[in-house]
Amino acid sequence: MKNILLTVLLTLFISSVLLAEEPIKVVVTYPYLESIVKEIGKEKVDVSTLAKGTEDPHFVVPKPSLIGRLRQADILFINGASLEIGFLPPLLKQANNTKINPGADYLIDLSKRVELIDKPENVSRSEGDVHPEGNPHYYLSYNNLPKIAEGIRDGLIKVRPGSKEFFEKNCSSFLKRYEEKKEKWDSLLGKINGCKLIQYHRLFNYVAKDAKCTIFAEIEPKPGIPPTAKHLEEIIKKANGQSVLKIIGDDYHETKSVKRLSEEAKIPYVILPHDVKSFDEVKDIFSLYDTVVGRLSE
Repeated sequence: MKNILLTVLLTLFISSVLLAEEPIKVVVTYPYLESIVKEIGKEKVDVSTLAKGTEDPHFVVPKPSLIGRLRQADILFINGASLEIGFLPPLLKQANNTKINPGADYLIDLSKRVELIDKPENVSRSEGDVHPEGNPHYYLSYNNLPKIAEGIRDGLIKVRPGSKEFFEKNCSSFLKRYEEKKEKWDSLLGKINGCKLIQYHRLFNYVAKDAKCTIFAEIEPKPGIPPTAKHLEEIIKKANGQSVLKIIGDDYHETKSVKRLSEEAKIPYVILPHDVKSFDEVKDIFSLYDTVVGRLSE
């Protein structure tokens, strides 16, 4: 009888240990979030990403397979600021996971952690694809990385309080590496302080702010509206004699207009990544910033 009792207790103990060690099922909307979650969660997380790095982050295809991932999720990290508004709500509705439904404790909107810029005074479809909360591409500023990382750390602790020390230690190590990289990024952007830039879409406003640069013009006449020949001609005239440093294109908009403007206005252009895994060499969050800062400042 004693041996049977010991066997039962041992079985229960092993079962509880195995259950406690089961990885947290984390779903994120974009690859840059996946990169940070893996750094902080390591073996205690199983991460699934809804969007590909090569996709337009506004218009991710809401495939049925994504519903299954959301249905099983313990926690969902999103960029927020309405960047996912075009695809996430119907997926959440279909998944019907009470842990991560809108307003639930385990739907973590990381835009709440940072100070957003470019908040519109008036929201109207006539102004193009504007975001009422502000510019959602805050993650492209490396200065916002600590707040994003801390938001992810706190979310993981909320799900697994017993692993608090583990997540805190990993986050501290991650941010120590960040501080070392930040010195290099600050130095590189310091070389172009005060410059004027032209960009295709309102993607790199936060980066321009980090470099103390001005967005002189945008190739899109309004966010999400393709440029016309007339609009490009207006930019060329406006840029004449203004010493614009570079024209910035990105990896998911067309580049024909960027190249035409570069050729006719005699301004060099650069194509920058918008997310992790958008370029082959952009494998994690650090190489994302290495590429953006490096290409912009070279």
